Amino acid sequence: MTLEEAQKQVDQWVKTYGVRYFSELTNMAVLTEEVGELARVMARKYGDQSFKEGEKDNIEEEIADVLWVLLCIANQTGVDVTAALQKSMEKNVYNKNDVWWLKKWPGTDATTPSFENNYVIFRLSEVYLNAAEAGVKIGGASAVKGLNYLNAIVQRANPAKEVTAAEYTLDRVLEERSKELIGEGHRFFDMLRNGKTIVRKGGYHLPGIVEEIDWDYYKCVLPIPTDQFTFSPDMEQNPGYTKN
Repeated sequence: MTLEEAQKQVDQWVKTYGVRYFSELTNMAVLTEEVGELARVMARKYGDQSFKEGEKDNIEEEIADVLWVLLCIANQTGVDVTAALQKSMEKNVYNKNDVWWLKKWPGTDATTPSFENNYVIFRLSEVYLNAAEAGVKIGGASAVKGLNYLNAIVQRANPAKEVTAAEYTLDRVLEERSKELIGEGHRFFDMLRNGKTIVRKGGYHLPGIVEEIDWDYYKCVLPIPTDQFTFSPDMEQNPGYTKN
């Protein structure tokens, strides 16, 4: 049965046996009730609760009830569910453009949600990259050690690659940091603390936006909360912001 066929069958049933539809708001309340019933079964089966005497493990039935009411509301409001779902699917693949999602911490079995994992706060590869950055800034013998640390990271990913002494620059280290530490919240601060300009380009979420942010842009430092001036009225607000 297709969604279109389901909509038609629900409409026919309502008009034949149910006489008429409940009002839209009433059906919204019924939908909320049905979702609550589904939530109860889910909590019993997959959550920390257990089934009570007389309760049934009837997820299929509860999902069908939710779908039934949704189709009723769709019929009442003139929504073609098939077309609406197709439109939503196209929107979610960003108009058929290739989109990459970050799944850096998938868990040991590749199915565990990332929020259930022990998030890595600090790791050895970052220590190596810190040393590589320090080496390129200090120079001399430290640069020799720093280049070795940088290549340890580069060649772990691709043994055939090597950063030469001529290529060993701050920009090259920052590039490697951007790849190794992607999604870990470092890039913005790496650029600012090194006096680099951040070029912010719009993507699917902000089309047409191009903005350059320098290290001294006032919004890089958050304002002091207003209530703090109650306790220290002579304290100055951070530049670019007002006390009120």
